[in-house]
Amino acid sequence: MLIDERSGPIISTIEHDASVLWNVTVFGQSAGATLTCALLATPEARGLFRRAIVQSGSGTGAFTPEQARRVTTAAAAEPGVGPTAEGFAAVPDERFLPVLPALTGLGLRTDTATDPLAGLSPLGLVLPVQPADALAALRAARPHATPGELGSAVLAHALFEAGTTRLARAHARISGGRTHRYSFGYRSTALDGRLGAAHTVELPFVFDLADEPWLHGYDGLLGPDPALAGLAARVHGAWTAFARTGSPGWAAYDPEHPVAEPLGG
Repeated sequence: MLIDERSGPIISTIEHDASVLWNVTVFGQSAGATLTCALLATPEARGLFRRAIVQSGSGTGAFTPEQARRVTTAAAAEPGVGPTAEGFAAVPDERFLPVLPALTGLGLRTDTATDPLAGLSPLGLVLPVQPADALAALRAARPHATPGELGSAVLAHALFEAGTTRLARAHARISGGRTHRYSFGYRSTALDGRLGAAHTVELPFVFDLADEPWLHGYDGLLGPDPALAGLAARVHGAWTAFARTGSPGWAAYDPEHPVAEPLGG
């Protein structure tokens, strides 16, 4: 999702006299995308950037303070320090390596919140409210899906689709046509095609690296087949055009007619 954020001071790349002003686009992927969502919802960040790109992230992926306290307390128990910044500062990085597996499966459901990462990780961004809120049937659709495919689809919907939709709707309704959304559906042929349109498959296309040999092969990210011709240029071009002009090359997202631009699928 690409968001043109103009509610703060407008800054451009034009150099005039002795002053240099900047046209800043912030972007992130996965956890970085959730951090980008947080910037969109942070009043203190107004005017520090003009545009934002949220790639494969979520506007509802933040932990609550209560959830963060659970993780912090559990992480501090093994090295025997207080659950504070000062306590953790005294612990060498290598001592945290055995701590991380112990956090897997930590229950984060509370009386007021579910686990926003669906058990995938106990480490995340902490906010009092979700970014999408601050800005503001599956089996029937796949009747022939295997249990594994269905589970992946449910997880993808929970981690990415639902939160991104809420964020897109919230921003579109307050921004006056400066929200753009796309869906990246290119399927990697890695592992005999089992990887499919997985998380991170989009990154070589974002940076126009999809033809690099090290990304291909049976267990390479993109698989043994050549990347779809022209797709990397289109995705990379959409990002850079949006950063320059605010338009990726397709119509703005309309929450009344919520259609995402299909890329590679």
